[in-house]
Amino acid sequence: MTLLRDQRLRIFHAVATYKSFSKAAQHLCLTQQAVSSQVRSLEQDAGLRLFTRGHRVTELTTAGQALFAHADRILALYAEANESLGDIARTAQSTLRISATNSIAKYTLPRAISDFRSLHPAVRVVLEVGNSANAVERLMKGSVDMAITSEGPPGLARFHTTPFFRDEVLFVASKNHPWALKKQVTMQDLLETPLIMREEGSATRALLQRHLSSVGLSLDSLKVELVVGSPEAAKEAAEIGVGVAVISMLCARSTLQADKLVSRQIEQLPIVRDFYIARHERGTPSPIAAEFIAAARQSAA
Repeated sequence: MTLLRDQRLRIFHAVATYKSFSKAAQHLCLTQQAVSSQVRSLEQDAGLRLFTRGHRVTELTTAGQALFAHADRILALYAEANESLGDIARTAQSTLRISATNSIAKYTLPRAISDFRSLHPAVRVVLEVGNSANAVERLMKGSVDMAITSEGPPGLARFHTTPFFRDEVLFVASKNHPWALKKQVTMQDLLETPLIMREEGSATRALLQRHLSSVGLSLDSLKVELVVGSPEAAKEAAEIGVGVAVISMLCARSTLQADKLVSRQIEQLPIVRDFYIARHERGTPSPIAAEFIAAARQSAA
């Protein structure tokens, strides 16, 4: 049965809404003759009159009222279906650009990206990696949709941030290092021990500097033996005995579990850091961005 062919149903709905064949024709950019013909065809298929045609107004019959109620819902579903297909089409052409710190990119995002891509295989994910300052700088320039970074880099406060997770900053050394025999490490031990530090712009470095300042010290108070550009380089240098590396638990976990390094905390210098997902917009993130954020937080958990 062809009672509910799309075009005829739309024409019927327009006539019922405007209570006029001429106004419906004007709204649909059709001739009045074409509108009348389509309604007549619909009435013939239904075997019922759908309108009573008066001199000034066109009214629905009982059968017309019944069909109008269904037509209203059907056309609303058409619109909803078109919107859904439009969303899918827009998603299929989209790219999600993310900047992240070295540690987040290596230890948290691979699984998050995999989970996200399984839901949205047509969305291209571009991941740019650097230190915290690099990640925020890319967001400032507008070259990424979001930045995942820890607290500390300049400029982060100007963006909308969503808490990601909390991490701990550790002092790690080889199993042959003198600290391996110490149950407690003092501030004096820290001042006397060669250290492996991250580069300028690293949030780990900035946090250590901030905590040292709170106890009246600075990075210049420390014996910095080596400056490296990644947590992996810091771990490797610590393993071969260059010194004690300052890195996050996120980066150190796998090496500690493999029993390659020992970790210590300075009793007077507990350091924790919060990671955030930073975005430009103040309102609700786009559906695609929201789903990626959910996948990232699940992966971090």
